[in-house]
This record gives sequence, C-alpha cells and structure tokens, in this order.
Amino acid sequence: MKDNLSDYLRAVSLKRNMEKEYSEINSDIFFFDNKFFDNFRLALIDLVNFRDAKEQWNLLLVDTPLIEKSKSFNKKRKDIENFRNNFSGHYDADVLNTVYRKYNEAFLTDSGSESQYIMITFRMLQESINSRDGELKSMFFWDGDIECDLFCPEHQAILIKYLNETLLAAIEVCEFVAQKLVEDLQIPDSRTAMAVLIAEMEQAQNEDL
Repeated sequence: MKDNLSDYLRAVSLKRNMEKEYSEINSDIFFFDNKFFDNFRLALIDLVNFRDAKEQWNLLLVDTPLIEKSKSFNKKRKDIENFRNNFSGHYDADVLNTVYRKYNEAFLTDSGSESQYIMITFRMLQESINSRDGELKSMFFWDGDIECDLFCPEHQAILIKYLNETLLAAIEVCEFVAQKLVEDLQIPDSRTAMAVLIAEMEQAQNEDL
C-alpha cells in the first residue's frame, strides 16, 4: 500500500506543479523575463521527474488511450533531458564553444547579471537544438531557415508550443494515474493520503526499534 500511496502523491504533486508552470508560461510574459525563465526551468525539472515516475506507472497505462501519450513522451525524453541540462548549467563543452564563438557579445554584455545568464542559456538551448538532427530541429524550418533562433519570435512560439504539448500530455497522465490509484486505495484526497503514508512510515520505524 505504501508504494501506491507514494505514487499517488507523486502524481498529484507533479500534476499541480506542471499546471502552475503551464499557466505561468502562457500568461503573456516576455520570453526573456525572469519569471518566464524560472517557470520554463521548473517545467523541465518536473518533466524529467515525470519521466522517472512514469517508469513505475507503465502497467497502469497499458490498454488505455494514454499509452500513446506515454510513447510520444518517450520520443521526447532526450530533448527534455537536454533542455533541463542547459537550464541547470550542465553545458556541453562543444556547444558552449560554438555559442561563445558565434555570440561573443553575449558574454561581454551585462557581465554577471541575471539577464546575461538568461540570454546565454537560451543561446545554449538554441545551439543544442541545432546540433541534433531530428523532429525537434525540423520544427524550426521557417521562412527557408532550417536553424533554430530563439531570438526570433516565431521560433519562440514553436518552442513554447512544443513545451505546452509535452506538459499537457504529462498532466493528463498524472491525472489518470492519481484517479486510478485513489480508486484502488479508496482514499478521498491527497491530504488523507499523506496522513496515511506518514502513519505507515512511523509504524515501520517503530517496528524497527
């Protein structure tokens, strides 16, 4: 029961987090604004956490329409991990050298500022996308240009659309998993589930003493 409770609370938590991030990302904030950047980063962290959680939920998704959304997410795993790494400062050395060579002014302007960090991070993300052939890179084929340029409003919109679709699919899976588990557990809400899980953990600790 403890594992099911844990999975239920994880699904509820991820769903709530991603819903908030989706709302903030689509609230007409300037693309390079700190608030947009922070919610974009948090969304990527939660999507990687969703990836890990989903490994435990696959049996719940078999023979449901959501199995296709799960498979679709699997195709995006490498892209999401790559995005998260860039937003966490885990830069690929070759991509970083490319960015420094092509956009040297970004490293010289507002040195050490928050805006400089945001600009460089999006340049890193942009060049990471351009360095990997595949479906994501092909989405940025616009007006005869086959490279992603995240300082182009049209390309910003493509990236946001890609993230939105990924978030919404993940939210739907989390909602299904939470509903399925709460029915099996016969627990009315997440607060009760948390109380039950804590009680079980305390009981287990007492038994070990």
